[in-house]
Amino acid sequence: MAEEKNRISETMENLKNNEKIGCVCTFAKNNARDVVAYILLLIGFIWSFFHPVYGGFLVGIVAGFYFSLELSSLVKNFRGFLAIQGTPRSIVLGVTVILLFIASPAIFIGAALVALIRHFLVES
Repeated sequence: MAEEKNRISETMENLKNNEKIGCVCTFAKNNARDVVAYILLLIGFIWSFFHPVYGGFLVGIVAGFYFSLELSSLVKNFRGFLAIQGTPRSIVLGVTVILLFIASPAIFIGAALVALIRHFLVES
């Protein structure tokens, strides 16, 4: 038992003195929000293999958090965006978005939900 405690203590000391672990810890301390987002993305990605709705929703929440300003500006200027792209590209984009929504609606719902919440919180 004492030997195991010594090994564990030794391993912990080695990890503390490891430069790579120190860099990861420093990055995590300085970029906590990004690290949480990466962890949630990884969980959502893995979860989507077993429960696609929940995993997609989690990925959509993270995507909505990161791209809420872009999504809201796209919605505000949607007609102008379509006019710039032209009719053929707009049709292809529309069909693609519809099929992606049919394939995985939870990603769109999660992203839209967070984008709406951030939109109203930023404007308030």
